Amino acid sequence: MRVRTTEEADRDIREIIGYFALVHPDIGLKFIEELWGTIALIADAPGLGAVYRDLKLRLRFVRVSRRFHYHLIFYREDGDILRIVRILHGSRNIVQLFQ
Repeated sequence: MRVRTTEEADRDIREIIGYFALVHPDIGLKFIEELWGTIALIADAPGLGAVYRDLKLRLRFVRVSRRFHYHLIFYREDGDILRIVRILHGSRNIVQLFQ
């Protein structure tokens, strides 16, 4: 599948990297590596993860990795395109962010 990210997902990535750049720059690099590694896994095996039941959008989600288990990748399949919708920290009010 081809991978596309939404503007919101791109903004999420920039914000997460910006945070890690302040706290520990090396962690930001690991985050990017593991984020894109997981996205590649989803592209190879669409349907990974679970449907986030509280959202009307019926988005699926997976954790970025074991190391970054609090960060969630929300995605949907649009034909042959894997659309990354958001990348959010699990402690945030997910439902509110999608309204």
